[in-house]
Amino acid sequence: TPPETLRVVRGEHEATGYLRLPKGASAANRVPAVLVMCGGDMYKEDREKYAEGALKENLAALVVDAPGTGQTSFPHAPESVVAWQAALDELSRRPEIDGARLGAFGVSRGGLWVMRLAATDQRIKALISCAPSGVGYWGTPEERAEWRKTVDNRGKFWFGPRATRPPQKKLTEEDQRREFLRWSLKDNGLLEKLTMPMLLINGKQDHLSPIGNLYLALESGPPTGRVARVYPDDGHIAAKNEREWGPAGWKWLREELMR
Repeated sequence: TPPETLRVVRGEHEATGYLRLPKGASAANRVPAVLVMCGGDMYKEDREKYAEGALKENLAALVVDAPGTGQTSFPHAPESVVAWQAALDELSRRPEIDGARLGAFGVSRGGLWVMRLAATDQRIKALISCAPSGVGYWGTPEERAEWRKTVDNRGKFWFGPRATRPPQKKLTEEDQRREFLRWSLKDNGLLEKLTMPMLLINGKQDHLSPIGNLYLALESGPPTGRVARVYPDDGHIAAKNEREWGPAGWKWLREELMR
């Protein structure tokens, strides 16, 4: 089924998303839906594989460009969580979708976005967060140094015309701490508001989203409802093992949304 292009609007900003509906979805046969969130260097066009995974479990999927990325005017800032709330509004308006059964899925930066959204909008009934950063784990000095090194290396990439890349500023620990406090779910009082079922996934050797963030999420909130899969030999988003955790994750999400 080809995707339907949706405009997600809130105030003066808007984003573009692709909606996919499973076969047979209608006003008389409403289906659960999942909001798919892209990471910092991912776009809705190359995240269609996640929509395919949702469709196989009879879930509708809306893939939207993340704030600061692709076809969106929402800035990369914590307050842009309103972009995702607007996306939930669009899903809830659709006659084919059961607005009481909405989930969220995100990897990397999207993994943090799904948690931030769920902490501020109770319409999310269950979520999958893969490699979330910014949960609130500050890390050891060695982990922080490795994180800065990784970010500096990734900062060498420039998605734009040649010779237009701005000068790269080396990241200091002060810069890191400032950004950490700006995004940290724990320091912003949001971590304890996550009470819905959560599936958390990552590789243990992740230098971009330290595994301590995942463990911190497991140590917080209610005593039941949170499950995790950590791959000890894998790195960011457990990419080498996605063929395993992907289908298992979509099955888990469908079961949670149908409870």
